[in-house]
Amino acid sequence: MYRLQKRRDGKLTVAELHDDLAGGVAARCRYVGKPEFARIEGECPPDGAAWRAAPNRRVLPTSWRLETEGGDATVCSHDVLRKTLNPWGRTLFTVEREGSGGELRVVDAVPDGVGRALNLAREDWALVHGDETVARLGFARRPEEGPAHVVAGPLGRLRRAVGSALAHDRALVSLGEAHALKPHEALVLMLLCEALTETV
Repeated sequence: MYRLQKRRDGKLTVAELHDDLAGGVAARCRYVGKPEFARIEGECPPDGAAWRAAPNRRVLPTSWRLETEGGDATVCSHDVLRKTLNPWGRTLFTVEREGSGGELRVVDAVPDGVGRALNLAREDWALVHGDETVARLGFARRPEEGPAHVVAGPLGRLRRAVGSALAHDRALVSLGEAHALKPHEALVLMLLCEALTETV
């Protein structure tokens, strides 16, 4: 399972993709502003392989191109016109690796559109290849980070309960033995999913 964690560093947002299967950080990036409009630069530890992602335009982008130092490219596309004409359509966007053939799609896994319209089931997204679901997008409980400063009494219990309820990371759970996406692809996909599905 991949888990996304973000933190602010001045004007920058630092996003890290944690790999629960291998342990540790699998990809990391920095950007300014909202990820759907930003030029993102990142690396994949431990070897530090660099990659970058950029939207096709500054205003209302419809695709994002990811490139690695080795020249591999992946394009995520969001068909705004199709979504406008059919707001109940299931496809959020497509992911295509150049030269590999075939595409992956992020689709709405909710059987009817009512829950989505009311934002009752925002975690029910699936990554599919053809008709096969290869991964699910949702949320996972954040692993315990060890004992922190503990406040005793009712206030401490309330603080721990609220912290536990909010300690969830956006997650991509692959259904096969290996991850469905490379770390940098998963990181950008999760940032875009968050941006395109959040409500104000």
